[in-house]
Amino acid sequence: MRLSAGGRRRLPSRGPRVIHSNADSLLFDHLREHVALYFFVLAMLIAGVIVGALAIGSLTSSQVDELGEYTLGFFQSLEGAETPVPGNALFVTSLTANMRTLLVIVLLGFTVIGMPLVALVLLIRGFILGFTVSFLMYLQGGMGFLVAFASVFPHNALIIAAMTFASVNALAYSLNLLASRRGVGAKRSDVSVMWYLLRALLASFVVVFGSAVEGYLVPWMMRLLAGYM
Repeated sequence: MRLSAGGRRRLPSRGPRVIHSNADSLLFDHLREHVALYFFVLAMLIAGVIVGALAIGSLTSSQVDELGEYTLGFFQSLEGAETPVPGNALFVTSLTANMRTLLVIVLLGFTVIGMPLVALVLLIRGFILGFTVSFLMYLQGGMGFLVAFASVFPHNALIIAAMTFASVNALAYSLNLLASRRGVGAKRSDVSVMWYLLRALLASFVVVFGSAVEGYLVPWMMRLLAGYM
């Protein structure tokens, strides 16, 4: 604390550093307080991935051949395309689909009965991811792993992180809303609609970035690998 020219005490200003520190504290408090929910959400995702990977074994040989021909034809079309699909169109398609999923998760958070449905959404998301990666590796072996890494991992690393955060946010809000209705103590920041929607907005920013990666970066990486398919 310093004295001004007139002899008065000058109070320290609460600048951007303090605001940034408070935001970090709220985020880390959320992560620390809901560790069990994060384990649950990740368990649902991993279960979906495992089921999706195992689902390859349930396909008949004709189904595998049909999917394989479609996949190889898709990569051949990428390699020979003179005018690739505009990144803007891919970005909008990805953003629309992912925002729809995020919106469903957020809306389910307002209802206690929506908690099992949030788990179902995560299972389906994990199933799609596991099936896609497993099929590419089954079809192309080691090359399939590279294709999966280039076409599946970059955007899904961001989008799944956002969906995980949004799902924990929704589950925590539902549980604390139920606790407050029963008269059991609950954190105000977990019951507050404002905090709930602010966290959902944070997740939506990550989804936008992930969709941009899927729309602009992933097609370029896939065209690089198309020549080796």
